[in-house]
Amino acid sequence: MFKLRQKIFVGLGYLLVIFSSFLFDNNQAIVLLPVTILAHLSILRKTYNSIPIFLFSLFLFSYTVNLVSYYFYNEYIFFRSPIDTFDKTLLIHSIFIFSLDVFLDKIKQRFYINEYIIPKKNLTAFIFLTLLFVFFIIFGVRGQTILESGGYGDNKITGMGGLGEYFLLLVPLMYIYAGQSNRLHKVIWILSIIITLKLLLFGGRIAVLMLAVILFTLYIDTRKRNINLLKLLLLTSLGMYVLVLIGSIRVDIFRLRQLPLTDILLIPFKTSGVFFANQNDVFYSSALLNSGVESGYLDVITRIKSLSYNILALFVPYSFLPPIATIIPYIQKNIGNTGGGALLSIYFYFFLSYPGVVLLGYYIARKINQTYLSKNNIYVILSTIIIFSTYPRWIGYNVISLFKFPIYIMLMYFFINIVIKRKNN
Repeated sequence: MFKLRQKIFVGLGYLLVIFSSFLFDNNQAIVLLPVTILAHLSILRKTYNSIPIFLFSLFLFSYTVNLVSYYFYNEYIFFRSPIDTFDKTLLIHSIFIFSLDVFLDKIKQRFYINEYIIPKKNLTAFIFLTLLFVFFIIFGVRGQTILESGGYGDNKITGMGGLGEYFLLLVPLMYIYAGQSNRLHKVIWILSIIITLKLLLFGGRIAVLMLAVILFTLYIDTRKRNINLLKLLLLTSLGMYVLVLIGSIRVDIFRLRQLPLTDILLIPFKTSGVFFANQNDVFYSSALLNSGVESGYLDVITRIKSLSYNILALFVPYSFLPPIATIIPYIQKNIGNTGGGALLSIYFYFFLSYPGVVLLGYYIARKINQTYLSKNNIYVILSTIIIFSTYPRWIGYNVISLFKFPIYIMLMYFFINIVIKRKNN
């Protein structure tokens, strides 16, 4: 009862902040942004005892803290011309963060997700999954590497599109069916290194980051290693530095090859705003999407159609669906120039208005709460691993991945087990 009263009290406090922000018509952010940052800090405190979920919270935080320079230091952080829906976009995202904080319970004890995966060695299942992994290595992405074209975006790439990231679903399953075999676990690492190198050669970063989080969850974040706050900050800082460095190199690799190695290594510290370039671009795209809604160009019927097609996209490739199913490419063609993603909170506002934003906060909080309470349910654990390792994709790009990836990994595990049981009988 006390916990419920506390949640109601906090929720009412956030409502007061939201309504108070409307008193500052020309600068809602002066109220919203500091409180949203405080809500993020509350979420970080609640998730600290599970490092993979804490990393998700930290990554989510980066899509708010990047706005401090714009709102409080008058630094224009976007690559494109200003639009008038920045404040509305911040309001919507703040409502999502407030909802997540209200519904989220604190993880009270140190929680190692991999301890609740019961290894059960099955060589046939492992070989089958390994062959699928090799298939993704060969066919997932093909064409020109950035070494051949000179930079990411200039290279002609073919392959499986979004389906090429489905190799991520194989890793937790291979981990299960490798049992206690060190040789089989080495196979997982070797295949992961090979596909990482190939993805980097083609300029891919997000899939590499998601794979790294999965491997971290399964192999690194263990009770034996006992990663403390200092180690976590060092690992996070190193990971962020490497990602930004790779992002800078892949844009113009020919020019950078002429520079001394020390200059290349210092690029992340020399380029203004480079650490949050992706976050800034995603926020701008979100604001442009909101602009389409505010202007009436994206009317209610269009939004309902897009939602319907995205539900179909759970099982049907986007290539078989109308253009309105992929809303960001649609607005790129019909409204204005922007990047390739948008905040998941803005997607839900586009689909379901404000109730959808609150529902999103509840859903993610429930997934985290459920993990700790239902840690002996392998389907919940697999769902948690894949959700809280693929967030670089669904936070700022393709929101449907939040639902598609966990559904698919649970179905794969279910059907593989059925085949194993029938074979044993």
